[in-house]
Amino acid sequence: MAEEEVDLAALLADLEARPCMTGEIRLVGDVACDSKDFVIDSLPVTWSDVERAVTGEMAMTVDDVLTRRTRSVLLDVKAAESAAPLVAERMAHLLNGGEEWIQSELKAFSAVAAAYRPPESHRPSSLESEGS
Repeated sequence: MAEEEVDLAALLADLEARPCMTGEIRLVGDVACDSKDFVIDSLPVTWSDVERAVTGEMAMTVDDVLTRRTRSVLLDVKAAESAAPLVAERMAHLLNGGEEWIQSELKAFSAVAAAYRPPESHRPSSLESEGS
């Protein structure tokens, strides 16, 4: 699509036509993966995404990976909370963190995730008395 727009712009500006230089370049993250590469089945986040966030984008916290880099918390906060221990373990391996780092990260991430959880549904007390 972009190639067509560039070709049209070149035509309208009376510029020399050139072959597309980016036609075969894949976008970051544009890779086929099998289901074994997903952190958990209910999120579209792969181990490659986690590793790229840490090694290529300098993500240093579980919050950074699951909230900002992959937007997992916005997609499904419960699934992100389920993925957090797995992500923390992988990140600890990549960042040379130990069990204390993992526990600290999980505690911090839990506090962040709490802000994204939907409020517990409950009926106002005035309706409870009317329904009795």
